[in-house]
Amino acid sequence: MLTKVDPITFEIIRHKLWQITDEMGLTLKRVSGSPTTTEAHDFMVGLYRANGDILVAGAGATWHIVCASAACKSILNRFGVEGVGEDDIFLLNDPYIAAYHQSDVYIITPIHFKGQLAGWSANFTHVTDIGGIDPGGMCPRATEVFHEGLRIPGVKIAERGRFRWDVMEALLNMTRDPGMTSLDLRSEIAANNVAKTRLRELVDKYGMETVDAVAAGMIEHSESLLRRRLMKLPDGAWHALSYIDTDLPDLFYRMQLCLTKKGDQLVFDFAGSSPQAAKGINCTYLGTLGSVYAAVATQLAYDTAWNEGLLKPIVVKTPEGSVVSSKYPAPVSMATITAGHLSLLLAGEVLSKMLCSSDLSRDEGMATWVGGIQSVRPSGLGREGRPYMVAILHIMAGSGGARSFSDGVDTGGMFAYPISSGPNVESYELNYPILHLFRRQTPDSGGPGKYRGGMSGEYCFRVHDAPERATRITVSGMGINAIQAHGLHGGYPGASGQVIIYQDGHIDNIRFDNGTLTAPQPAHSVIPCLASFEIKESDIVFVRWAGSGGYGDPLDRGPSSVTGDLALGAISPWAARNIYGVELDAAGNLDAEKTLMLRQAIKKGRLQNGRMP
Repeated sequence: MLTKVDPITFEIIRHKLWQITDEMGLTLKRVSGSPTTTEAHDFMVGLYRANGDILVAGAGATWHIVCASAACKSILNRFGVEGVGEDDIFLLNDPYIAAYHQSDVYIITPIHFKGQLAGWSANFTHVTDIGGIDPGGMCPRATEVFHEGLRIPGVKIAERGRFRWDVMEALLNMTRDPGMTSLDLRSEIAANNVAKTRLRELVDKYGMETVDAVAAGMIEHSESLLRRRLMKLPDGAWHALSYIDTDLPDLFYRMQLCLTKKGDQLVFDFAGSSPQAAKGINCTYLGTLGSVYAAVATQLAYDTAWNEGLLKPIVVKTPEGSVVSSKYPAPVSMATITAGHLSLLLAGEVLSKMLCSSDLSRDEGMATWVGGIQSVRPSGLGREGRPYMVAILHIMAGSGGARSFSDGVDTGGMFAYPISSGPNVESYELNYPILHLFRRQTPDSGGPGKYRGGMSGEYCFRVHDAPERATRITVSGMGINAIQAHGLHGGYPGASGQVIIYQDGHIDNIRFDNGTLTAPQPAHSVIPCLASFEIKESDIVFVRWAGSGGYGDPLDRGPSSVTGDLALGAISPWAARNIYGVELDAAGNLDAEKTLMLRQAIKKGRLQNGRMP
């Protein structure tokens, strides 16, 4: 395929296709008013071939690349080629067809050239509200998919260039916040319109045959690069195990993964994972496939186009009716922050273990990034007396897993999410009745190791200037009672997440001492990973998101690096002594002799116990 187009033209067209997806992302951010889209960058954009295969994926939530392809193919199958008209626009959010969960609304636009279907532009945003039992779309109280909001298998919202206002109004009639949700959808439509215009211009200039040949060549190149890379790695099997913590009687749901690599093929087998749950922590097979794809793209194909070619060497096996391959009508509204997210982390872990098995690729392995995710969503009446709900996404600032040669990046983003970003505190306070007391990095949150995992962060907020002087808080997620940010090669895990409510917690009573939030007077409640409750204006909400794993034995970390962490505030004096084995003198300086003795004593204690701590 590559020989049909001269190299210069091939590169021009390839970069133009990438540029189109970049412009799609910029358009999304410029039109949407939601901090989720404009600042946290919780969206995905992409171009797809006429048959729905992945052509070029833009930056964003990488695991949605595969789901958007399934959405294009579903629309094509549902309506047929003759039913997909020029200037039609489709909407789909059914997780049992394409999306991860109902809040991920996909806008799918066919792109025609001279009457022929030339491709698709597709994107999603996590819309503000979709009308489920709990505000904001992630529903901890749901026990079946019918509780989780509007579910659309595919509908035309524009037909032959005429917008279907009746359909749009019907959709918005199901949401608690039609204004912001409308902006979310309009931003998606605008992004696809830009892509349609740009792709038509490209085809008009170079011809359909040439552009299609470049598309095929890009896919062939990505597949070839991935297969060549795999052939250089050792064959073998690598395992990972983790748990989703819940409020259900079973408490913990097991997720395990075995990666088998033979030649130029990868087989990801989730056999042994728990049966599906009666809460929306489940993920469909397609979502799990998307998570695995994202891990492979990030760790093995970081230097090539993310397209259909990367799917070809991958096989994903899941037990039907499990948390990683749920059967209808199991609830799935929290998939992206529970089983779907953990599938991504486990896939990244086994790939890192594989990479670390070879001297040629050891530097490409890394410990697990941000472990559990806590989605915290205030909702109620805003300052203008209209309903509001918002997801506070400071967690998107993330933290990076340690590597074989360096520490993880402190608050360094999310794994497989190239443009994740912590939104501005001021954006939330401008648009919603909340007031932050602080947002900062968390000492001792990065997993200890020869190389330390990246620090996570924490924040405190309260209700402010709300008409009802109160608001409802919905907490969804995992990783509070289960450690999920695993270390690598002897590295320790990163900190778990936590949510605490301080009742009548006046600001003067809240202190932050040596990395620990303290409240000597007000009563407090530790909130589980799935919860929905109301707080008063005098209550304070504290949230810490999970850290990332360390790499190597903490006792092998250079003492000067440990004292540097102390000076930075990345670790506490307790951790310096008890985990890293570093002794300081009375002046706070390194005592090299006592440090050597302490480390020897800690190692001796390990041998006597017969296990690592």
